[in-house]
Amino acid sequence: MTDAEVGGLAELLQELKGRTPFSYSALAKRLGTSPSTLHRYCHGTSVPTDYAPIERFARLCKATPAELSELHRRWARAYAHRASAVPTTPLPQDPEGEPVPRPPSSPGRPGHHAPQPDRTPGISLRRRRLLSPVVISAAVLLVGGITAGLLSNRSTDGARGGTADAAPDEKPPASHHAPPPDSPTHIDAALPTPDSLDRDGLDRAPDKYWLFSSDHYIRVRLSTEQHSTNPVHDQLTPVSPIVRWTGTLNKFPEFRSGIDAALHVPGHQNEYWVFSRDKYMRIRIADTPPYYEDTLLDGPKPISDDWKNIFRGLRLHDIDALMPVPDDPEQVWVFAGEKYARVKIGVETSSRKPNGRVKTGPMNIGEGWKSTFGSTPGFKNGIDEVVPVPGDPNKYWVFSGAQYMKINVTDTEYMDTVDQAPRKLSL
Repeated sequence: MTDAEVGGLAELLQELKGRTPFSYSALAKRLGTSPSTLHRYCHGTSVPTDYAPIERFARLCKATPAELSELHRRWARAYAHRASAVPTTPLPQDPEGEPVPRPPSSPGRPGHHAPQPDRTPGISLRRRRLLSPVVISAAVLLVGGITAGLLSNRSTDGARGGTADAAPDEKPPASHHAPPPDSPTHIDAALPTPDSLDRDGLDRAPDKYWLFSSDHYIRVRLSTEQHSTNPVHDQLTPVSPIVRWTGTLNKFPEFRSGIDAALHVPGHQNEYWVFSRDKYMRIRIADTPPYYEDTLLDGPKPISDDWKNIFRGLRLHDIDALMPVPDDPEQVWVFAGEKYARVKIGVETSSRKPNGRVKTGPMNIGEGWKSTFGSTPGFKNGIDEVVPVPGDPNKYWVFSGAQYMKINVTDTEYMDTVDQAPRKLSL
């Protein structure tokens, strides 16, 4: 391999970044990292030791499933190239068995130091001596084959029951994905569990949710304390891969790699619309905790098929969050990129297709939410999810990148105020 491997990764990252209106600084704030780190990734001067950071970056840039697959392939080859670009000659050992730096082979000039091995984070000098280029190449091929196999495992044979969740003490199934994080670093979407909703499906502030973060999720119970500074009271399951949703999300690559938003179907306790990029599906989740069997009812279909008039004026491939209006169960605020609109949403009785219309907007977030996240750095360029505070439909947790805040919205006039300033997400 050559530096072309690293250059290929950087080229794709720059292409994805070029599609967004955001600066490195704005993207970094939403991802919970630094602008300089993103700049190094996009210009090939640094390769992350884990795929997750650039996968989150790509999803924020609305990469397609094919692009995510190609990005993973390029990252694996670039990382292998960087890891192999170190000396393989054994270093002398000290009495404790640790490597001892070699002295220069010839006297150095004043201020001149002998080259030191590249100390790639996460790989010790001793371990890197064992990684020959042949072994690394084999590992890259293995990773590529596994990834291709996972992404090609697409089933279109209709709905089939699956297990959308597991008991808290049940071990996750074997997976070829990277080990899941201990807790989410950002929240892409939130879906209330059916048993936390009223039977008529009109509970405006349920207390149990599945929180989705890239291609993983976790089931939590939200805090019901009015003065709580943390949205989550406790975690009901470990962080798990989306592939557990075998009856729905796992069937399709664009949903398996992560979802953007979800909305409970009004009046139907067990049904949900789920959005990912420019597609959506309707699913049913059985109210049988702790397993919650998931079933595909319709889709995936283009969002433009049924939501074009409801989301008129918004980018249909960029639906980020659906926030319930506090005094009207038929209305939600829809956020897409830096814009939002208030819409009325209903459902056709027989087909369960959505119907509705725009009530206000679209307009820029900074214009309509000036007193809260519309004037807050890291939030005004786009939010990821909004969840009502249980027991108080006028209060909301708002998530953007690695941050969250709590706001209050009044009935009727919808005046917004900050209830808790932004904090770093730590569930």
